[in-house]
Amino acid sequence: MPIDDLFEKYANKIWKDHAAQHPELWYPFTKDGKKWNLPIMEYTDNDDTVLWLREDWMEKLHLEAPKTIADLENILDKFKNQNPDGLAPKDVYPLALSLKNNTNTWMGGLDWLFGAYGAVEEQWNKDENGNLEYGSVNPGAKQALAKLQEWMEKGYIHPDAALWDEGKSAEIWTKGKAGVLPGANWVPDWPAPDLIKNVPGSKYKAYPVPAGPDGKIGTKWQNSGVNSSFMINKDAKHPEAIILYYNYLLDNLANPAAGSPYEYGFAKGYDWDIVNGQPTSDKDKIKDFFDKFPFITGPARIPDLYMKSLVKLADGAKPETPYEKQLAQFRKPENWYAAKVVMSQIDVRKQNYFYGRGYANHDSEVESAPPVRA
Repeated sequence: MPIDDLFEKYANKIWKDHAAQHPELWYPFTKDGKKWNLPIMEYTDNDDTVLWLREDWMEKLHLEAPKTIADLENILDKFKNQNPDGLAPKDVYPLALSLKNNTNTWMGGLDWLFGAYGAVEEQWNKDENGNLEYGSVNPGAKQALAKLQEWMEKGYIHPDAALWDEGKSAEIWTKGKAGVLPGANWVPDWPAPDLIKNVPGSKYKAYPVPAGPDGKIGTKWQNSGVNSSFMINKDAKHPEAIILYYNYLLDNLANPAAGSPYEYGFAKGYDWDIVNGQPTSDKDKIKDFFDKFPFITGPARIPDLYMKSLVKLADGAKPETPYEKQLAQFRKPENWYAAKVVMSQIDVRKQNYFYGRGYANHDSEVESAPPVRA
């Protein structure tokens, strides 16, 4: 059934405010001028591309941040031919890429390289006149491919990269055989711990994507803050129930207030407990730790809260809210800094303007929600 009136009448301010700021989130769910799906929110900016470089190699070679593709090419050459760990050039392929599935992807992708020449590949972008164009046929794509071929010939990219998926592309970096991994802000959670384990003394750091020869910069951006949606049965006795349920999650769990029942987590003895007189969510300290609660909608997330909070920590501010304290405890400083890098380049991202599919691929149809635990 259409949900226009239901959403307007029952959705809370958090939900409505995000929908107003990102009207494009309705595009996949609109037909004949009516909205048919309830969007379930996700963190924005969480998959934006940064370049993760071996910082210990950068320091040993006295290299500065790559501001241009030419700068990055110099770094790739030094990583391969003057390797600080003493690796022979034949054993180092500095740029870790995933080319098996596509090149506009979440790990080992090339959106930043194509963006340096004016377009992001494998998606629909707006050109300088506001018209839609497919990025892979933009004239700049040919320049990006030429640079990619040049780097392949110089041995900066492993010859098997065309066979590697996203996870496999990370392995060469975590094994110490590559120095540059295109990835998201959360690389410190995975796969960076494997790098630290495999290569004693290694360090890593996020850098902004570089500019091309004409000063162009670009990355993908396909997240309007939605990860799934729900349709409501036209015969539902209480079609508003799922909205009230999700409102409750957003109001109480997405950013809990100090002193609330959810200040430390969802349930004591499950995802948090008192250990040695102190509340903790450390799964290694909780005997029967469990945090995979079967929320109908999945975890409640306020789209811009994650990145804003990480940037605040990166700027040296003290965590104040329960949510900020959780991030400070479980997100590494490298992650905080990467979020700041992402937000510093927020204007270079290119939205994918194809809405024929996408958010609706995890849709569910519900009649009504069960009672909400208070």
